[in-house]
Amino acid sequence: MAAMIVNRLTLALGRSEQFGLVYSELVVDGRPLRELLSLEPRDEILDHANRGPAGENVAVLVHNWPMAGAGGARVLLGEETSELADGRVPLYVCPVCGDLGCGAVSALVERSASHVIWRDFGWEVGWDDGEEEIRFVGGPFVFDRRQYDAELREFVDTYDHQRARAPVREASPRPPRRRWPWHR
Repeated sequence: MAAMIVNRLTLALGRSEQFGLVYSELVVDGRPLRELLSLEPRDEILDHANRGPAGENVAVLVHNWPMAGAGGARVLLGEETSELADGRVPLYVCPVCGDLGCGAVSALVERSASHVIWRDFGWEVGWDDGEEEIRFVGGPFVFDRRQYDAELREFVDTYDHQRARAPVREASPRPPRRRWPWHR
């Protein structure tokens, strides 16, 4: 039996100057997750700005949303239930409002006693829009559960401190809902 390759999840400080956000970027084996995902060849025509599947969306681990909370990390830890149907977990969300209805890069997250697996990455809009689901190339990523949980637990435990240090961001009006992050 071949040895299982285990990936390492870390969090790195990220900023969206355009939207005034401070967040923790999801990093797998030293590379931002957004760089490890790509569109299926048949869907590449949708990416007019060549931004990749995450587009300008931000990781769910935002420090300065107008509404405070570390819920994104708690969902990734399996402590809270995802708002998405079919058990998918949001990883990247709208940088304006964070609303899943604007669309989100998501994955199936499976937890066992020793590992956490992210697989079947795709685009979710939070409702059944009648369109064919868009799935991405990338993964699966298999993490040691202890290391994974410790990294996300640190985000939760230091959230209030990090939020106090981040610039205040005022609430923005919700943008119109969009099918894909690369369409404007």
